[in-house]
Amino acid sequence: MTAAISRSGARRGDRLRALAERPADQHGVTVQTRVADLADPGDLAELAGMAAAAEPDLLVNNAGFAGYREFCDVGPTVVSDLIAVHVMALARLARAAIPAMVARGSGGDHQRGIRSGLQRLRASAATAVVSCPDRVVLERV
Repeated sequence: MTAAISRSGARRGDRLRALAERPADQHGVTVQTRVADLADPGDLAELAGMAAAAEPDLLVNNAGFAGYREFCDVGPTVVSDLIAVHVMALARLARAAIPAMVARGSGGDHQRGIRSGLQRLRASAATAVVSCPDRVVLERV
């Protein structure tokens, strides 16, 4: 089994490697990790290429961050980054990994949603905007 993991700690290679060791040691699976900024189109393209080439049995997409501020105080760059990470990266990585799973007739895609975006807090309004796509992808694919 090969698993590709995209995690919110993706900027910290040491944390990714430690996370990958557990399933590798406990279940004898190959886990590939990559340090990436999913708001950066180049990093996203590289990671999507890696996911497609690896033909993983499981894609774990836990990447994310939240824009905790009053909605009117969230700057346009934060909104763009929220959309890039939570919508574009989610779709691109799923699209890269899932075709091999469909062709094989097996595989899985785990998307971690942003639970804070589902809370009724004024400071999580910007995060709520990007909280639904991951649920939609999981339910439809």
